[in-house]
Amino acid sequence: MLRRLLGRPYLLVVVPGAAVLVALVCGVRPFTVPSTAMQPAHVAGENLVGVPILTSPQRADIVVFHANGRGADSFPPTKGQPRTMAETSMVKRLIGLPGEEVAAHGGTVWVCVPGARAADLEHPENTRGCAYLKEPYTHGQKTWQYGETGQALSPINVPKGEYLMLGDNRELSRDGRFFGTVRESQLQARAFMTFWPLTRISFL
Repeated sequence: MLRRLLGRPYLLVVVPGAAVLVALVCGVRPFTVPSTAMQPAHVAGENLVGVPILTSPQRADIVVFHANGRGADSFPPTKGQPRTMAETSMVKRLIGLPGEEVAAHGGTVWVCVPGARAADLEHPENTRGCAYLKEPYTHGQKTWQYGETGQALSPINVPKGEYLMLGDNRELSRDGRFFGTVRESQLQARAFMTFWPLTRISFL
């Protein structure tokens, strides 16, 4: 698609302009990728169009949301205290669905469906309902405990009505491993397309 656009310069303005116009009419919003956490799929400063989440989000969706925190800071909820949200938006990939158990062994993420819990954290595949994820978007990067390279990611039990978000750039991503799972009410949009810079136009 990009080659076709570059061959017809006027389309570089018409196509993305029309797409953005249609998106705005449908009630969607533009968002800016705030960090390098989603590289190489999305670079810092890249502009996305986000569509309203009208159906339950799916694993591997790229989602815009408010993390747990306050103001511009993200941090995990304090036990026994009301949960607060950061004001700034984050862009991450949805990995854990409501009711699931998510962890990693050897740097590879595994998931157990609701109702299943891994009997052996080093061999989760031996438990019915548990399996390793295929994550081509990480480009081979390992998933470890936040800030502890080489340390296995401990099981995260995703509560009902909440989601676990991780960045593709696992080694540099401040994500759900740090600030925890987020409620459905904290989700803002599902990323639909990249519209700026022009050289990175793509539908997601």
